Amino acid sequence: MRLLRDDGAIVYLNDVEIYRSNMPGGIVHESTPAVLAVGGGEENRFFQFGVWPYYLEQGSNTIAVEVHQAPGAIDDCSFDLTLLGNLPLDPPTAEILSPETGDVFASSEVYMSAVSSDTDGHIYQMDFYAGTNHIGTDTTEPYEMVWRNFPQGRYKLIAYAIDNTGRRGASAPVHIQVGVGFAPSLLRGPFLQSGTPTNIVVRWRTDWFESSRVVYGTNSALLDRTASQSHRPSNMPCAFPDSLRIRPTTIRFAMLPTLCSREARIFSFAPPRSPTALCAFGPSEIRARSVLRHERFSRA
Repeated sequence: MRLLRDDGAIVYLNDVEIYRSNMPGGIVHESTPAVLAVGGGEENRFFQFGVWPYYLEQGSNTIAVEVHQAPGAIDDCSFDLTLLGNLPLDPPTAEILSPETGDVFASSEVYMSAVSSDTDGHIYQMDFYAGTNHIGTDTTEPYEMVWRNFPQGRYKLIAYAIDNTGRRGASAPVHIQVGVGFAPSLLRGPFLQSGTPTNIVVRWRTDWFESSRVVYGTNSALLDRTASQSHRPSNMPCAFPDSLRIRPTTIRFAMLPTLCSREARIFSFAPPRSPTALCAFGPSEIRARSVLRHERFSRA
């Protein structure tokens, strides 16, 4: 069911109240005012609500709507209503509006807000999580909360929208940092992603968002070449020039204190003929070493 109301309304199905919008709780009389005055674009907004099938009766059914004005509002009144049936039962969608990925907070107080939509019903509640820990719930729009008094660190925030049928939809995760002075670290050392006769792709992973720089060369004592990239969306390749042909025994990679995005960064270079050792250095002198063997590839 989709309802447009100016200002507030209550919907009845077969003399049973099934939905109220912009109306106070409790007993309502004909003189009960709406909660807020509606104006502008809100006058054309439809509010969606899922109706339980067991409210329906065999044969004819009656839908009634009473509309209420807000005190001090313009003396106008309108409503529109649509009832749709046999919709597929799909999970709702959710999106975190605040905070944003990469936000850094000085104190343990984070305002969170999320939006959701549901094609076949309405949102029953929005649950907020930090990792696997439930940190709050809101049952009314706008869906929001303030998360307080938790340890400093880095967190993955997720919002779960639950609709009137119990189906749940998750938002994309948002990564935040609370507090300062955290040294970035290397989560996974370099590993071979893929290879062709003309290049190989190596990935690694760090734990926070910034930039990355790789220093390399044909002589481990002289790393005279650099590839770098700023913080940007994941899966953006940064390739060495096609004309460059590296045939070292050892290539060393140094990841400097400005670090790469949480998603693995990709760098490509021509494969050497002999086994190649790759080293990644985190800003805290955390090292990871990986050996790639050229026997995986063949040259034309």
